[in-house]
Amino acid sequence: RFLAIQKLGIKEIKARVLYLDDEAVSVFRATENLQRENLTPIEEAHVYERLHDRHGLTWEQIGKRTGRSAALVKRRYDLLSMPQCLMEAVHKKQITYTVAEELRLLTSLERIKYFLGYCIDHGVTTAVARQWVHDDKAAERNAGSDVGEGGWSSPMQSSLPVYTACNLCYNSMEIGKETVFRACPECAAQLKRIQQQSQE
Repeated sequence: RFLAIQKLGIKEIKARVLYLDDEAVSVFRATENLQRENLTPIEEAHVYERLHDRHGLTWEQIGKRTGRSAALVKRRYDLLSMPQCLMEAVHKKQITYTVAEELRLLTSLERIKYFLGYCIDHGVTTAVARQWVHDDKAAERNAGSDVGEGGWSSPMQSSLPVYTACNLCYNSMEIGKETVFRACPECAAQLKRIQQQSQE
């Protein structure tokens, strides 16, 4: 702002000078950053990280000073403990942070990357991602209960059902059982309108 005034050639302006400590400056900057429309959940999480880790503010204090709830602040902060692949996907807006929260519950990074690929390629709702995690853990438990000569067996990837969201009703649907048909953009839009009208 100071540089803008200089470029405009304005000699005098009304101004208020504030003497702030590092914590107050960080809060001011955080508040300004949070007002950006294109702020991603990961960028928002880093704002809270600075206030919490560098200045020792509690979730309640951060929430009060930034106009957010303490629960939301903590939830965003926890995104930074996710595997890097999930953080990058959320930051690039390839998946929502709620989907990432579900996928992080998988038991291994390999499984996370496996399902993340489906999310990015086909799109997925939070409910579908939650079902994936539930089914994957169930298959792992069932495989672990069968003991053979070699000890504990591991689940086969090919035996796990994979779900995605229906483009019309948004309910979960097992991949491979969907109906595929070709439609021009106008017919596809009309079909979508009919579907929306039927839900009203």
